[in-house]
Formats: sequence, C-alpha cells, structure tokens
Amino acid sequence: MTDQVQVLKQLLQIPANKRCADCGERCPRFASVTFGVFLCNRCFGVHRGLGTHISRTRSVHLDKWSDEQLQAMKSIGNEKAARIWEATLEESCRVAPDAHDSVREEFIRDKYIRKRFCVESSPDGNNAQTTPAAQPASPLNPPKAAASQAPASQAPAPTTTDAAPPISRTPSSVISPDMALPPPPPSTRRAHAAAATTTTATTATFVRTPLFVHFF
Repeated sequence: MTDQVQVLKQLLQIPANKRCADCGERCPRFASVTFGVFLCNRCFGVHRGLGTHISRTRSVHLDKWSDEQLQAMKSIGNEKAARIWEATLEESCRVAPDAHDSVREEFIRDKYIRKRFCVESSPDGNNAQTTPAAQPASPLNPPKAAASQAPASQAPAPTTTDAAPPISRTPSSVISPDMALPPPPPSTRRAHAAAATTTTATTATFVRTPLFVHFF
C-alpha cells in the first residue's frame, strides 16, 4: 500500500497532473483508470455517475490500486489524454472549475462519450495510421478481371454444330380443320335429344296459349 501511494504521489508531481484533466481545478485527488487521468472531486462524481462500463474511478488515498491500474496511469496521464480527447477543443469551450454540475456533466459526456473533441489515436497517444482507401479504376489502373480466362481443366463450350436441334413448340392438342372429329358417345347423343325435345315442347306450349285465349 505504501508503494502504491508513493507511485501516485510521484505521478501527481507531474505538472499536467497537478490539475483536473476536465475542469483544471488544482490538486486532484481522484482518477479515472479507464482514461488514465487525474480528476477533482466534482468531476470524479460525474465520472462515477457514468458507470464503470464507461469510466472506472479510484481515489488516490482511499482505494487500493492494482499493478495494472498503476501502469495505466503511468502510461497515459493528463498530458497524453488531452492530446487525444481534447485535440480540437477550444479553450473557450472548456468547463470552468466552478461550473454548475449539469454543465460539467454535459462537457464530460461530450468529451468522452460523444467524442466531440477527439481524434483517432493509439493508446500511447500517437496518431493512429489510417488504412488508405482503395484506388478507383482508371485507364492507368484498370480493374483486374479474375475470371477473364477459363481454367485449363474446364471443358470448352459446345459449338453450334454440337447443339441439339430446336424443340418444336407446336402443342399436340391443336386440331387441324381437315381432321374429322370423332362421333360423340351415346350418352351425349341422348342428352342432346332430350334437350331438343324439351325446347320443342316449351315452344309449342307458348304458341298454343295465345290461340286458346283468342277463341275464348
């Protein structure tokens, strides 16, 4: 425990670590291990309210520190963290030490969660190397045709002489006008005869009825 306190005291002697990493208040006594920065009491309260999944906080004097946490504070610190999280921050936009808690929280959320002032960087504070974008196709840089040639083992495509003869699309059910239709079955002929008889009887009844009325 004594060794941990000595290490933290030495880190707090670094000029950039003598002020809060967020508001600039003197003599910070807390830290965010996640971001590797030292904080004042009020900014520490905001970080703790964000949750440990965003910012894991520790007290310099009251909490026990692991070797990994101490190493994180050694490797980052307020100066390197400012180059990452405040790369585009204008000094007029920085929160003041006596700012209201709501203003302080909004600034901290903009800084660490929304990353409004941040640039892409590596954990050691150096600018990260971005991957160059793919070059567009041009006459000097034509796109590669991966499948322009068929493999040697692939069989050649059949020529026109090897092609099968075209299939006739004339349906077999089409009846030519010259073809003789087969006679209907007996059951069909009987049905047609019954229908004709019914039609004749109906017509005769219709004709006789006016004659009956006329004689009366």
